Amino acid sequence: MAMISRIIKTAQGRMVTHVAGNPVDIPFLARMCCEAGASPELCDAAAAANTARHFLELCQAHGELAPLTYLTAMALAQSQRFVRRLGGTLALEVILVDFDGAVLAHARENR
Repeated sequence: MAMISRIIKTAQGRMVTHVAGNPVDIPFLARMCCEAGASPELCDAAAAANTARHFLELCQAHGELAPLTYLTAMALAQSQRFVRRLGGTLALEVILVDFDGAVLAHARENR
């Protein structure tokens, strides 16, 4: 379970998600929005986002949660790769929550 900034970083394969020295990659968000099928308006707005939270608020304001679901699935895939590289196996689930703790998206392995 994580909030948006950690989901974004994990989706990029960055397993160290602390804010210090590891800022959110805004151009990545804009590209990801387009890949997720977001409207051109949201893609443009994402490119101008200031923070991960701003990006989340933009998705919600546009009524488009597909980019959040897409990011969460990407975070799951990267987490799976990380565990496999370490020689392990785990049943993984990634859950994106908002700043009030409400679930916005989740991805789970099918086992």
